[in-house]
Amino acid sequence: KYYLNKKYRMKVFTWHGGEKEVLMSPMDSLAYYKRLLHAGFMAMNPLNGQVKAWLGGTNFKYIKDDHVKQGKRQPASTFKPFVYVAAIDQEYSPCC
Repeated sequence: KYYLNKKYRMKVFTWHGGEKEVLMSPMDSLAYYKRLLHAGFMAMNPLNGQVKAWLGGTNFKYIKDDHVKQGKRQPASTFKPFVYVAAIDQEYSPCC
């Protein structure tokens, strides 16, 4: 499609200076944003449930995704600290 490869003047997010005006196609723009790291983070007080920190993504002004609330990801290693704490409480050795 011609319109996907036609170059347009647009502003993109950069790690060096916030935003930068560039000339790129919509396809180039998709490839550019796909290279950025996308992650979310939330820290909660386990005693009262108070949210202490919430980082939904790179920069919501430029990338309208909140990876804490909207992200559909496997938990990966997020459960390991809970397993390790339970094992330590039961006095398991790391070299069982």
